[in-house]
Amino acid sequence: MPAANSLSLSNVAFLANAGPSFVGPLDDYTTGLARAWSVPRRLLTSYEGPLIRVRRSLDDEEEDFYPLASGGLDTSLLLDFCGGGDGFIVTIYSQLADGLDLTQATAAAQRRIVSSGVLETLDGLPTARATGAQGYATPAGSTYTGNVASAFVRASIGSGTAYSRALSFTLGIFDDDYISGSWAVITRVASSQAIGGESGGALATLAITYDQSFVASSILDGANNTLRVGAASDVVAFSAAISVNIALLGMIKVTSPFSGDPDCWSEGAVYHTDKTADEAAIRAALTP
Repeated sequence: MPAANSLSLSNVAFLANAGPSFVGPLDDYTTGLARAWSVPRRLLTSYEGPLIRVRRSLDDEEEDFYPLASGGLDTSLLLDFCGGGDGFIVTIYSQLADGLDLTQATAAAQRRIVSSGVLETLDGLPTARATGAQGYATPAGSTYTGNVASAFVRASIGSGTAYSRALSFTLGIFDDDYISGSWAVITRVASSQAIGGESGGALATLAITYDQSFVASSILDGANNTLRVGAASDVVAFSAAISVNIALLGMIKVTSPFSGDPDCWSEGAVYHTDKTADEAAIRAALTP
């Protein structure tokens, strides 16, 4: 949950500048919306809380940072807070204000947003950059079980050597240490350094370039799962009844996270419904 320090400079700036002109990019696509997080901006008009909580390297002090009237993160105050040092994301707040925040208490496992006084960016906007294997997780009780679901993510994958998952659904068992039966994955494969989409174990090369932003979608309609990046797609059909155990948006894993230098993660949304009809529009909404 947001910090008790509700009178932070960033909070004051948000309250002073907030106005009726802002329209959230996901405002028209809230039916079935179950998760919404973003590092660089506000996704929903209804959300009035902080976007992220940041720890600075200078003294390990932490602070919440809010959006400006434009909806974008208040980067001026963030850079002032970090000074010439580094800033690491402790929490990415749920924009449904439901307490299902992405959080990481271990300093070494927190992704970086400011490096030596310079903002880390993707698409010219603030991002959570991996400097190793950093991961985040929602609180217990966030698991969803159903046979229809949709997930969207804006991220990038670097050319390192570790496995990296930018987007996947899983079935079976999920906790901080165990994943079983994943499908529809945007991944970097350590053995070949290929970037591709994995649906039900089959790897298909998709149109993703190292260190370049992409918006991906993964939609399960109850019988098929479609993974899409740009014009490229990968579809897998299931012959037996299945159910989603959890949707992973890249770094959402605390122990041995599926992430690696220099991946970036900026924002994502999960729906407990089939969003095929709105897929193109939601992908466009998550494209700055």
